[in-house]
Amino acid sequence: MEIVICPHCAVRVAVTPDGQCPSCRRPVAGGPDEAIGGRENDTAEAPLELTSRIRPTSVTVISWFLIVTSVCGLIATLISTATGSMNDPAIRELMAKNPLPIPVQIGLAYAGSGVMFVCGLGMLGGRNWARWLYVIWNVTALAVGAVTSPWKVMMIPGLVVFLVVVFFLFRPNATAYFTHPGGCDETGL
Repeated sequence: MEIVICPHCAVRVAVTPDGQCPSCRRPVAGGPDEAIGGRENDTAEAPLELTSRIRPTSVTVISWFLIVTSVCGLIATLISTATGSMNDPAIRELMAKNPLPIPVQIGLAYAGSGVMFVCGLGMLGGRNWARWLYVIWNVTALAVGAVTSPWKVMMIPGLVVFLVVVFFLFRPNATAYFTHPGGCDETGL
């Protein structure tokens, strides 16, 4: 079986016996004569492991970035609440400038870490809902931050990272990966 990059969806795939990309179902080879050893009359489907799509590198990097940063954020929040550093008067004064109650702010920190961890795992497995959960959660967080944060300029780096991540998550090869009918990639996640 020949592994090629589909010129239509930009996903690396094993071409089906009929010369089509298993991701977008468009012809990849010059025709059935050129597809997979010239088996023109072979209508049997390729094995599932050969038709599953390969995760784009950008999705892998983004997924692991989300997983690692969410774990770090969770650990930092746990340490700061467990050691009592949240009771430091300077930290309490900064947090009090936000109209959200401090327990809500802490809860959102935990929830944000959990959501980003789930999104990272889901994206590694090619789950389209994980990509959309990432977008919805971050748009909501940015909107809440824009309304409640006393330091709006501090939101700019997060906005830039969000826009870069969304750019890569919605490129044609990533979209083909997330919308592939197979449901998951070769990792089985």
